[in-house]
Amino acid sequence: MSPRPTATTRRSRDFWSKRRALGTALLLACALPGPLCADDAAPIPPDGTRLTPLATAPDWARLEPYQETVTRREFTTRLENLYVGDSAALDAFWRYAAIDDAGITFYGDAARTLPRFHLRFAATAEVERPVRPWLPPPSTDPTRPLAGLVICLDPGHIGGDFAKMEERFFQVGDDRPVLEAELNLWACHRAAPLLEQAGARVVWAKTEQKPVTKLRPDDLHEAARLALLPPGHPAPALPPALFDEELRKEAEKLFYRTAEIEARAARVAELKPNLTLCVHCNAADWVPPGEPRFVPQSRIVVFVHGSYGAGEIAYEDERFGLVAKLLEQSAPIELAVAEAISQRLDAAWHLPSENYHDWNAVKKVGAHPYIYARNLLATRAYPGPVVFIEGPYMNADDFYPRIEAGDYDGERLIAGKMVPSLFAEYGQAIADGVIAWARGRQK
Repeated sequence: MSPRPTATTRRSRDFWSKRRALGTALLLACALPGPLCADDAAPIPPDGTRLTPLATAPDWARLEPYQETVTRREFTTRLENLYVGDSAALDAFWRYAAIDDAGITFYGDAARTLPRFHLRFAATAEVERPVRPWLPPPSTDPTRPLAGLVICLDPGHIGGDFAKMEERFFQVGDDRPVLEAELNLWACHRAAPLLEQAGARVVWAKTEQKPVTKLRPDDLHEAARLALLPPGHPAPALPPALFDEELRKEAEKLFYRTAEIEARAARVAELKPNLTLCVHCNAADWVPPGEPRFVPQSRIVVFVHGSYGAGEIAYEDERFGLVAKLLEQSAPIELAVAEAISQRLDAAWHLPSENYHDWNAVKKVGAHPYIYARNLLATRAYPGPVVFIEGPYMNADDFYPRIEAGDYDGERLIAGKMVPSLFAEYGQAIADGVIAWARGRQK
């Protein structure tokens, strides 16, 4: 479930505003991008650079393999069309970089006194790319279009004993409790055999309703304290009991929103997939927690990575993440797969797209109305192409009866109609989209 300003939880959106001020001490050596960045003020180190709290300084030398793999025009086009959210973000980016026809220099400070890395541009677009190839040659077997591909399934959220903590749980009366992690696993288990029948080797970021990370909230209290009280900030104005409660909540969020995703990112890096699919169900906003507000109709969104904001770009570790993803050149694959999956989801359910007209954290990209760019931790931390899929609302009148029915084989009578399992449809649409994209490669 992803946040949006009108229909998806504002609680989540409020958290991400705080999270961008957290940084993390859990950076992965295997993934180029850095942690999420702050919109809020953070301490400025003596050398004038700005890092999100607890973030380690990025190793710009890790971009050396990308020398002369992109032209100036390609770099600026990708930057403007996908990776910056608006003109303010673009202006913010160029405060930390200087460009000419030969290359671009990235700086650690807005005064451009601390050069970090110089990227030489390719003289022509006719160069071998990408440096780290994400895809093998297309399959020549018409019956197995995914042959040779490793596809990672990432069912969103933890679930189980942690479902209430991560606010991915609700129950209406005596109805079956709804745990988003369980729904995501059902959809992935439906998609997996279809992908394998088409020739893919399927691997998993997680397979059960348990955390991947070995950390727990108690391990993150000091990080949470630094998030709430950065160095140089005054002591809390809250009474001690209230501050302790805020500290507990912050540690929990660091656990299930940061440590968990980064642990999965480490696993994905070890698995070396050609494509990762993050599978979620969405929801409309409800307040208070556990008492869902139902809406008449679901909406669909499919995210690719991008749309950095000016506040994020102000931090060096975030700028490094943007540049690393741009040079990685997974975006064309993400957009093509997102397009194919969006078409199949649209054909299955005929649902409208999300409406983000009043939220600048996302950017409309791609041809299909479902596709948006967004700077999510998973899409940035997982190496290679990542497509983040948000399925039907868990608390919408149109799909709640089918969600309550759970996963099953065949068809059942639900709301006066004989219908298959919702999760069989969801998994089928995802698999069909990936297969359609692969068949396009074969052609």
